[in-house]
Amino acid sequence: MAAKFELYKDKAGEFRWRLRHTNGNIIADSGEGYKTKANAINGINSVKENAPQAAVKELPPKAAPKPKAAPAAAVMPKTVKYSAGMGIDQGGDGNVLLTIAAIAAASFFVIGGGIALIAMGSF
Repeated sequence: MAAKFELYKDKAGEFRWRLRHTNGNIIADSGEGYKTKANAINGINSVKENAPQAAVKELPPKAAPKPKAAPAAAVMPKTVKYSAGMGIDQGGDGNVLLTIAAIAAASFFVIGGGIALIAMGSF
């Protein structure tokens, strides 16, 4: 069995073709949609007519792409000294509650981890 051309409509409603090898692999396609079925068939006929005479041109390898810069690593904030008014919700936006919640969560894990170590006899 020889390779075969398949003619179909794409999601945009345009006609396309593809050339499928006997093993099922697509070995060529139209690369574009055609407004009419006749134009798509003309594209198939052009490949049939022109491909046997087409020369093979080997292209040089492309330069290796430059690696993308790695995202900046997370940096731990420097120690902040306490100053008057620090942590007081002066703007009414709930920052105090967020701060308290963060401290409570951290304390829970630190105390919980210590209890676990004591229970395991490691401390």
